[in-house]
Amino acid sequence: MALFVPDSFLPMTPDQITEAQLPLTYKPLPVFAARRLQTFLSTGTDPNASFTIFSRLPLELRRKIWRLSLPERNIITIYTEIWAEDRGYTRRVYSAISSRLPPATLFANRESRAVTLEHYSPLFTQCEGQGGDRITYMDFQIDVLRLGILGLCWAKSVPGVEFDLRRVKHLAVPGSGEQISYRGHENAAVAFENFRNLHTLFFSTCHQRGAAHLYRPASQWPRTLASPFNCGDKEDEIEDGVDGMRPIERLRIWTVWQRLENGGLEGFTKPEIVVRLHKEDIATFDRRQYLEDYHEEMERQTEQLEREQHATEAESMIEALICLAFS
Repeated sequence: MALFVPDSFLPMTPDQITEAQLPLTYKPLPVFAARRLQTFLSTGTDPNASFTIFSRLPLELRRKIWRLSLPERNIITIYTEIWAEDRGYTRRVYSAISSRLPPATLFANRESRAVTLEHYSPLFTQCEGQGGDRITYMDFQIDVLRLGILGLCWAKSVPGVEFDLRRVKHLAVPGSGEQISYRGHENAAVAFENFRNLHTLFFSTCHQRGAAHLYRPASQWPRTLASPFNCGDKEDEIEDGVDGMRPIERLRIWTVWQRLENGGLEGFTKPEIVVRLHKEDIATFDRRQYLEDYHEEMERQTEQLEREQHATEAESMIEALICLAFS
């Protein structure tokens, strides 16, 4: 009995094989290298100048290309509208604004979207109050969440927002932590209760501006606030550093650091603190004067703490005497 063999299974010599008949993951390089060399010598054109159809590339290679096309670090700024009650709103209003448009790979095709969503997640889908209808996406591994002057209060006032805040690893806050350093350990614990996985905490100072302009409605804030880690200065005017800070600002950051350490937050790891300063503030920095002011401020703070401690001890002693008198 004769065995029927289809034509596609008949053996062929190497010069009869075409690239279209081979699997995408296997190419007999010596055969096709010789053919391309022969084509180049005979016609003077390079066969490699043509682009392979993207859909015919191996799946692993296509996925790698999609991953490499994802953008670098992005900054997501939260704008809170603190006068919402005066405008007839029935809920708190805020906007999560990205410094860039969403990754284009979210909308290229199904495959690119699947790869992108392995890294990016839509923000604040489990809470209400976000202004606008545009969805903001964030890569929690590298992107930075930047909060406004009242952002730490906002993080405690919007139900459902904690699901995303607990995934944030890089956080930027304006100023030098005034809203945290003015109170005790409890305030730091409350402010960072939802930020349990921070790796980096950015502080930004304003050059010859102060923080007054940050108290305006969010709709009137400079759009540059959504881009750099500072209060409106250009990125090329900013440097990292702590030495150029005013004594009070450095003391506030030091206080925040201590209160994060002593706040008693279960499962909280202290992040790395990065300070952003204007170059002119660094250039005009007087280190000797800074040290004098810094030591004076530290002595004043120490004296104040001692007075508070003595007052507390005196109150405790009076209470004990009263208890003894009536016992």
